Amino acid sequence: MKWLIVEDALRDRKGHWLEYVSTFVRGLKELGDEVTVLCDRKAEGFILEQTGARPVLPVSIWHRMGDGAGALQRYARVPGHAIATLFAMRKVFRGFNHGGHREHRDRVDTQGEAPSPATSYPLPATSSPPDWIFIPTVLVHHLLGWWMLLKLRSVPKKSRVLLFFPNAPVRLANNGRAHMGPDLTGKLFRFIIRQLGPEVRSGKVVLGAETHAMRSALTEVTGVEFTYLPHPVEAEKLRIQEPRSESIKATVKPLVFGCYGAARWEKGSDVLQAAIRLVLQEKPEIPVNFVFQWLEDFKDEHGLCVSLDPWMREHPKVEVVERYFNEGEIHLRLAQTDVMVLPYRKPYRLRVSRVVIEAMLNGMPVIATEDTTLLEQVNEHGCGLACQEGSAESLARAILQAAANSDLMQRVAKEKAPEVQSNFSVDRFRQLLMNQTTKRQRQ
Repeated sequence: MKWLIVEDALRDRKGHWLEYVSTFVRGLKELGDEVTVLCDRKAEGFILEQTGARPVLPVSIWHRMGDGAGALQRYARVPGHAIATLFAMRKVFRGFNHGGHREHRDRVDTQGEAPSPATSYPLPATSSPPDWIFIPTVLVHHLLGWWMLLKLRSVPKKSRVLLFFPNAPVRLANNGRAHMGPDLTGKLFRFIIRQLGPEVRSGKVVLGAETHAMRSALTEVTGVEFTYLPHPVEAEKLRIQEPRSESIKATVKPLVFGCYGAARWEKGSDVLQAAIRLVLQEKPEIPVNFVFQWLEDFKDEHGLCVSLDPWMREHPKVEVVERYFNEGEIHLRLAQTDVMVLPYRKPYRLRVSRVVIEAMLNGMPVIATEDTTLLEQVNEHGCGLACQEGSAESLARAILQAAANSDLMQRVAKEKAPEVQSNFSVDRFRQLLMNQTTKRQRQ
């Protein structure tokens, strides 16, 4: 089976895109599939070396979010990025060999020199179209572009399109009912999804969501079926630690509580540092250490700047990582962490976090906010404790409880790790996708 992964957010080492896409590439190739990756035309050389991706896509829309642009400019980016995606992908599709008919050759300049990777088309002209075109992180900007590509019949006839939505402009009301946001983005999103209904019912398009809650919410508000597909994480790079023995507890290093990834309001980074201060001031001798990333200050829900507490930098039991991790460092950090602390806010009532899956794979207990998909996954697949949204006091109590019961919690988490490995694998992702395809073909 041939895959074409299209991800313009694959540009640099910010976020999880490099790790995310690389997981799919390695996993699919291990299953015997062929994989080609397209990325942002301004992608770092490091990204191209690691993934073998071709830099032919429009400049990442993900990397322009939060840049302070006004509402009009943000709305204008939707059709702008969609049209850029349309033209970029039509060039790619013209490079395929459609049933023996070669529609395009790579350009060669007047000097007879081959074009550079950044300006050439990404595939040889003799290449056949992929079985699956996979867009891993779809925003409405991409959705509009792919709607145009599908309606204009620019997508190869034999190729199926998997549009995957880790996030979407859908919310849950207090009564649990899903609804779209009132802005133009939400209305456009729902309109396009409904327009793609025939392609979804025919099996030409699959709409994927990586949590059951997101799948249900999107299906409810659009009337078009979405499919649950898990967020794959590679297990072979993670080292499951043995639970601490009671007999040697006094001689081992302190428990390490970790929180990794860029600090943001929706991830409760302000709550985390406030809870750490509470714990260490209340119990200064507690045998625990804290490690978390704080790459830069951020704004809260009211637009006010949240800064790193200088007290954190000075405390001997706290390590603040103010840089991106080096290659492979995240796996070393996970192997040295005993409990993952994820006080994420309600935007994660529907979204998933890769970090919580990595923690469960590593046999690690997790502290997560109640009424979020993170805690839902921990309760189903791992072992953990709940904390209240936005409450440093509640998080501090959960940290103290986890420290007091670490042996039992780590033992349970380790026992469940093989199940997590199976449920969040590329193999499982592929199986569920094939099952959905077979279902459509029978209807």
